[in-house]
Amino acid sequence: MPQVFSIYHCSVCDTSFAHPKTNAESIYELIYKNGSNVLWYDRYWKYALDVKIADDPLDYLARSEDTYWAVKQALETCPRGAKPPKVLEVGSGLGYLTYALNRAGYDATGLDISAEAVARSKKSFGLYYTCGDVRRLDQGYSGKYDVVVFTELIEHIDDIIGFLKCVLRLLKPNGRLVLTTPNKSLFPSNVIWATDLPPVHWWWLSENSIVFVANYLGLKLSFTDFTQFNDSNCRSIAKREAYRVPFMQPWFDSHGKLLNVAKPAKGLLSRIKSVALSISIFREIKRYFDTRRQLQLLKEPGRIYYGKRGNVLCATLMKR
Repeated sequence: MPQVFSIYHCSVCDTSFAHPKTNAESIYELIYKNGSNVLWYDRYWKYALDVKIADDPLDYLARSEDTYWAVKQALETCPRGAKPPKVLEVGSGLGYLTYALNRAGYDATGLDISAEAVARSKKSFGLYYTCGDVRRLDQGYSGKYDVVVFTELIEHIDDIIGFLKCVLRLLKPNGRLVLTTPNKSLFPSNVIWATDLPPVHWWWLSENSIVFVANYLGLKLSFTDFTQFNDSNCRSIAKREAYRVPFMQPWFDSHGKLLNVAKPAKGLLSRIKSVALSISIFREIKRYFDTRRQLQLLKEPGRIYYGKRGNVLCATLMKR
C-alpha cells in the first residue's frame, strides 16, 4: 500500500479527494482490532456500552453527538403510517444505532460488510443485523425500506455515485436516504484537507458536493439545521485561516503499531457519569458549566459559533 497520496480539490463543487485509490481493508482491521484505543474511534466503543443502560438509547446518542442528533431529527420528519417505518442502517458497525432505532419504535435492520461486526452486534443487541455488501444485495431487498441511513460512511467509498445508485434501489417510492459526513463547508476555503487521512477517507465533502450529487442523480435534497444542537451544547470552533501542520495524524506506523493511544475513561467513574447524565438535573448542571467554559473560549481571537452548520453535514435525499 502506498504511503503517499495526492490530494485534489474541485473549486466548482468544493470537493477534495485522495488518489490513488487503494484497498484499505488492512487499516480497518487494525482500527477494529484496537477499537477502544484508537483516538476518535474510541467513542464508538463507549456508545456501544452506554446505550445498553440508557432508558432511551436514541435520545442518549442524540445528546452525545451531532451526528446522531441530526439522524434523529431527519427521521422525525419522515412520514409515519400504521406500521413502524422500515429502516436500513448501512455500515452498522458496532450495532448501537440500529439497536437504538429499534428501541425508538422503528423497524430497523443493520447491514455491514464485516461478518465479525455483525456477529458482535447480534451478541450485544439481538438479531437485528445481517452481513452483506449493499452493492451486491439480491432483488429481495429492492423497494423494501422507507429510509436508508448511513453515518460517516460515504467518505470511505471509492465510487460515490455508483454506491448511491445501489442504495436508492432499496427504497420504496418516496423513500428517503439520510446520510452524514464530515462537513468541509465549516472550514475556510484555503483548507483543502482536514479530515481522516487516506486510505481511511477518500473524500472530504462540502454542502456543495452533496448538492452536485443530488442534482446529478435527480434527487430532492434538504440539509439538517444544527442551530438547536449547537446552542444546546455551546459549540464553537477555532477558525484557523491556515494549517501549518496536518490536521490529522496517522494512527498506525508501517508495522501496524498504534501510534497515539486514546485515553480511556476510568471504568467505574465513566459508568457513574453515564448514569448521572441520563438524569435531566445533572444534564442541566453540566450544561451550565459547559456554557461558562464556552463563553470564556469565545473571548479568544478567532473563535466562532458553529451556527446552522455542524461538524458533520446531514443530508436527506429523496427521489423526485
